[in-house]
Amino acid sequence: MTDGRRSWARSSIRPVEAWIATTPEADERRRRERRARRTVGLRGAAWNDTLVLERYELLWEIGLVAESPIRGGVRLGECMAFDHRRILATALGRVRGALRWRPLVFELLPPDFTMAQLQKTVEALAGRRLHAPTSGGSSRTPD
Repeated sequence: MTDGRRSWARSSIRPVEAWIATTPEADERRRRERRARRTVGLRGAAWNDTLVLERYELLWEIGLVAESPIRGGVRLGECMAFDHRRILATALGRVRGALRWRPLVFELLPPDFTMAQLQKTVEALAGRRLHAPTSGGSSRTPD
């Protein structure tokens, strides 16, 4: 992870930790911490890239997304109309889950594509970079 991305992640997680810490009731604080560990990988928990909707709902509740009615300190992303970000989060989580079971990425690419196009498409869907070198070569999907 680059220093800029690590810095962004730390600054985005601080409000989540504050949301947990400011809860006076111990049971609620534990519930919030379990939720944050699961959705944003807080305190060393594993990151689950398919929990996009759950992450969005947590960040919305805390007030970190632009369209949240609560005004948090850090605002992530540009404001989207109505519930469009929620719809997008749902779709992205489903696509990421489906990618684990079937190669649907080929349905999103044209019949002729380069390895670089394939890599960029997979990275965009997965939400992370792959550690594979790109090349300008062309691949053809079977007919």
